[in-house]
Amino acid sequence: METIAELFRKRFPEPTAIQKKAMPELLQGKNALLVAPTGSGKTEAALLPVLEMVHGKPGITCLYITPLRALNRDMKKRMDWWCDHAGITHAVRHGDTSVSERGKQRAKPPQLLIVTPETLQALLVGRVMRKHLANVKHVIVDEVHELLNNKRGTQLSMGLERLAEIAEFQRIGLSATVAEPREAGRLICGARPFSVLEAGGNRGIRLEIIKAYGGERKSFERLKEFLEKEAPKRRIVFVNTRSTAEALSTYLAMEKVPVDVHHGSLSAEVRLKTEEGLRGGELQTVVATSSLELGIDIGDMEEVVQFGSPREVARLVQRVGRSGHAMHLEPSGKIIVGDYDDWMEARAIQRKFGEGFLEGREAVRGAMDVAAHQFVGLLMEMGRMKVDGAYGILNRAYAFALKPEEFRRAVKQLERERLIFLNPDGSAAIRRAGREYYFYNLTTIPKEKKYALRDSSTNRIVASLDERFVSTLTPGEFFSSKGRVWRMVELSHELLAEPASSADFIIPDWVGEDIPVHREIAQEVGRLRAGDGDAHGGRAIPDDGKIVVEIAKESVVLHSCFGTRINYTLGRVLQLRLAKRLGAEVAVATDPYRVMLKLPFPAKREWVDAALVPYDLEFDAEESLWNSSALRIVFLHTGRMFGMFGEDAMVGTKLMRLMADTPVYAEAVNTIFRKYFDLEGTKKVLVGLMKKEPELIFEEKEELSFFAMEGIRRKEEGVPSIQPREAMLKSIREEISKKPVELKCLSCGASRRTTAGNAPGQMKCHACGRSSLTLGKGGPEDQALAAAILRAYGKRGLLALSVYGVGPKTADRILSKLHKDEDLLLLELLEAQKNFIKNKKYWRA
Repeated sequence: METIAELFRKRFPEPTAIQKKAMPELLQGKNALLVAPTGSGKTEAALLPVLEMVHGKPGITCLYITPLRALNRDMKKRMDWWCDHAGITHAVRHGDTSVSERGKQRAKPPQLLIVTPETLQALLVGRVMRKHLANVKHVIVDEVHELLNNKRGTQLSMGLERLAEIAEFQRIGLSATVAEPREAGRLICGARPFSVLEAGGNRGIRLEIIKAYGGERKSFERLKEFLEKEAPKRRIVFVNTRSTAEALSTYLAMEKVPVDVHHGSLSAEVRLKTEEGLRGGELQTVVATSSLELGIDIGDMEEVVQFGSPREVARLVQRVGRSGHAMHLEPSGKIIVGDYDDWMEARAIQRKFGEGFLEGREAVRGAMDVAAHQFVGLLMEMGRMKVDGAYGILNRAYAFALKPEEFRRAVKQLERERLIFLNPDGSAAIRRAGREYYFYNLTTIPKEKKYALRDSSTNRIVASLDERFVSTLTPGEFFSSKGRVWRMVELSHELLAEPASSADFIIPDWVGEDIPVHREIAQEVGRLRAGDGDAHGGRAIPDDGKIVVEIAKESVVLHSCFGTRINYTLGRVLQLRLAKRLGAEVAVATDPYRVMLKLPFPAKREWVDAALVPYDLEFDAEESLWNSSALRIVFLHTGRMFGMFGEDAMVGTKLMRLMADTPVYAEAVNTIFRKYFDLEGTKKVLVGLMKKEPELIFEEKEELSFFAMEGIRRKEEGVPSIQPREAMLKSIREEISKKPVELKCLSCGASRRTTAGNAPGQMKCHACGRSSLTLGKGGPEDQALAAAILRAYGKRGLLALSVYGVGPKTADRILSKLHKDEDLLLLELLEAQKNFIKNKKYWRA
């Protein structure tokens, strides 16, 4: 067998910069985080010293942990040549590993085992595999940056401390360039000493920004022209959401442009086929989301196209780095922008990249649901043990970060769910249900479910929505699905919504997966706006140094270049405060550059001004979640992680209020705050406003400005109106007019089928001419009352009877008020419909 040094000389003419730095350190057994861009040779820099040290040692001596199964497969292929020539056994272990292969690994464990964080969780409690893990001397964690700012990293951080109870091992992390490498290193090393070894971080990028204004269709056409004009190249077209990936790839396929698609919702088999097609050269162009950002082996791309702003400097570097893979080549990319906001954002990202800026990522610390699960794992490994002893083990993990009393609260919750026993002497033991719970929750990734979208005007199911998208909506908010605009009414086991075409403030499909924009990027956009001031006719430009509040009738647009999370926090808090003041619903939508509010009647400056204060910010932010789907969904996910709920459980506001003093509720709120809110940043903005830093400018006007309409158009193209109530009523009226009805004569028995809109103005029988028409449904009493309604109110009566959920008695009660305005009548009918739908689920058959 050849030595690793001999093999290295065969594959590399000379070591790369990161290899020169890292190999001597790692051969001394030191802990280290290797930080270098894609194509720098950092994988070999970590792997080869470890292979040198494991050579000839029995059992599982090295664990190689990657965040994706696809990366596991690639890493196995990448290691084959080295391990086969050096005589080192290696294998992959994950959820899809066959029973026979698992048996082989138990009987004769490989020296190097490639796993995911979730697989490590399973191995730690395996009777046989746990014994094999006692031999581990080295752990390599790949793509560490992907495990920051999510609970998978939290779980791994604690899992490594559980492993440290039976093995003493060197810890090595591999990461793309990150803003705070010490944070990434602490995630895997805890308080132990480690080195940060960096190289190749100042690599340049050739970048071109291409304008394609005119809406999504125009952007699609511009990309098609570009792909057809350019010589055939192996390229990836990156998009930011799965819905865009599907829409774009479908359009290109219809236009006969050869293209494939790759995103996380596709099956593993489909993704693997696409990866192999890219690697083998059979595919030229693939439309992909972040699923192809990581180090999956697809070969060197000749070019990367980013459709729309990449939203982050770090994402731009990662994606464009897929081209010019070798260190001596310069990565090349193009950004196709579809509107003004995209263009400014892309320019800002390009400028901040030139300054060396990267968005920071912080580890998720103090997650009580993850800590509870890890405690159950320890009980499975150790048997009966002291709670304080478990705390001591887990507290070594950087991501644990819980006080003793917080940990005890989580443990007590496990006892309430009858997953563990707590003994008077401070020890604990596992119940049988605890074992099932542990394996059910091996992953911290929430188990997704789909929600049916029901049209309240027709009572029909019209679409299926992803749980993450639904979790961002609250009653009264607007969103788009299946090319239409909707207003959310209620969430139960399905999402009830009413048509609302041409509404102002619309949240698009898949908003939950959209990439957040950092405050620094948004501020840079503000600075660019200020520099372009002359182009906007000398008006007050919403820039990095001022907040401009536009008020146009019932619409309020607060221009604030503070990024996604601060603006989301501002939007939620302003919505709550204004709704409390007015005693009515207030709709809200936010983006990185503005907060958009829709009041039920014309807004006043003093209302908004009074709401822009820093007092009780955290309290109001939490209260703003009470009726939100987001809290219900996250509370449900957190409850599952505590063993409280099954997969098909539903939760409501009443249950959450009853559990407001439990760790389940506390962790659900903290999870939302970590991911979507920036309370500290928002407080600084509001405190600054009191000192006039930034400057606050109010503008009351008849029509919203270019900057405001740009935000509204981004929520839904082609939205000129700022009167959503009228647009909504028009849409509802159209829906009702198309509804089929059967008119039956009580005198002669004749009947005819028509639609509510085409029915005669005079409700008389077409056969006998008498005013004795009724609807051809219901019992004799209902039919008699319906006939009286049609005789008294004519077509208005038919409109009322055609609304789903409004029976003759309710219609008669509402019509008797003799509304002067048909819009008022329709609004009251719709309110009655909502009450019917909400109460229907409580009726007994």
